[in-house]
Amino acid sequence: MSFKTTIPVLLLLALAAPILAADAAEKKPEGWVFNGSVRARAEAWDWFDTAAPGAGKEDDYTFFGSIVRLSGTKTGPRHDWTLEAAIPTLLGLPEDAVAPGAQGQLGQGGSYWDANRGQNLSVLLKQAHVTMKGREGRKMKVGRFEFVDGLECLTGDATLDWLKKERIGHRLIGTFGFTHVGRSFDGAQFSIDRPDTLFTVVGARPTQGVFDLDANEPIDDVNLQYTSLTFRDSDKLQDGRIFAMRYSDERALLKSDNRPPATRTIDRTPVEIYTFGGDWMRKAGDFDLLAWGVFQTGDWGSLEHEAWAFDAEVGHHFGGKHDPWLRAGYTASSGDSNAADGRHETFFQVLPTPRIYARFPFYNMMNTQDLYAQLLFKPSKKTGARIEYHVLDRTEAADLWYAGGGAFQRETFGYAGRISTGSTDLANVLDAALDFKWDADTSLTLYAARAFGGNTVTAIYPAGDDASYYFAEVTRKF
Repeated sequence: MSFKTTIPVLLLLALAAPILAADAAEKKPEGWVFNGSVRARAEAWDWFDTAAPGAGKEDDYTFFGSIVRLSGTKTGPRHDWTLEAAIPTLLGLPEDAVAPGAQGQLGQGGSYWDANRGQNLSVLLKQAHVTMKGREGRKMKVGRFEFVDGLECLTGDATLDWLKKERIGHRLIGTFGFTHVGRSFDGAQFSIDRPDTLFTVVGARPTQGVFDLDANEPIDDVNLQYTSLTFRDSDKLQDGRIFAMRYSDERALLKSDNRPPATRTIDRTPVEIYTFGGDWMRKAGDFDLLAWGVFQTGDWGSLEHEAWAFDAEVGHHFGGKHDPWLRAGYTASSGDSNAADGRHETFFQVLPTPRIYARFPFYNMMNTQDLYAQLLFKPSKKTGARIEYHVLDRTEAADLWYAGGGAFQRETFGYAGRISTGSTDLANVLDAALDFKWDADTSLTLYAARAFGGNTVTAIYPAGDDASYYFAEVTRKF
């Protein structure tokens, strides 16, 4: 299926989506509310040129993916109930988009194929939970649910909430919802909601998923505990949060780090990482400011783990008809400068949704420095546009070029690292997106990105260190 011919298919699926829920709506029990959505996307990847040793590999391909979500909710004075099923579909995946050695998976088409080996569809229990409501703002959610760190609550202000959703949420814990399968969590979430603060505690295990269609089972040997305190401002001018989390992984898998393969192979000791941090954002007239930072300690197998990461941003709304919003920022995280000193100093991104912060997802926040500018504006009342430029470097040349978003299978570590030598120069990326809101329930997104590889990329892909990524996506709610 070519990229051009999939566009009509996207539109037809979106327009036909309400039929999928028609029977369910007619038979709904009293007190239950049913709704759903379908999201369909055609993706075109033109990866860095493999040549030798990957001659003949598929580094230029197009595939189609979709996810249908059907949910039912029942709200009561003491209990809220949620049930949600999902049907992800993958078509036209490349069957030979994984090259040997450091070249690895040639885009996310290779990741999907590696995880599924020809399986095209599955039916998932996405969410199934009950929320028990107590006095003085106390709530306890138990079951399978979706959780995103940083989005425990919104402010009600459009600017601050955009910053929360796009520049704070998902950095460390997310649903990986950009993929056609995504991630849920099995566990419990407790909160105390007060006018000026929100206290949240989560204990959970991630499910399989993300790229793997077999996503109904939890990953038993991966555990997450998270605690946060969010501070609210009644004037909706600022918002802050402090948090702590513990991540443990006892799967005894080969870890992704910069040690020699023989050393890593014999180290099957568990990973246990403690992360402490906070974020703050504020509006000051037409300006907005944002700061986010963490430090980490713990054990990376047989190594002591010490790492850090931070992000600082500023934006300015110019107002007027097209409401241009110009933003700039700098993100940096630690890398490991010495593979033989008994310490692991590469920042570990835990279980994020990396695509939010790497819109052309060939990298993530680990051992990365990202200097960037963003321009958002509204060409029309129904259309939003976004243009970004990123200058990417590795923090430490002795460390790897990392990609991925954390555990998604029992047998896969979840992060990959490519060995490169010499320069820390990774790539420059230019991308643009256009979001068109057809009506209250239907939207279309067009996205295009071009990566201009630096010396890090050239060392691995000497035949062609530039890459492109395009997609067209339709979402329909019903």
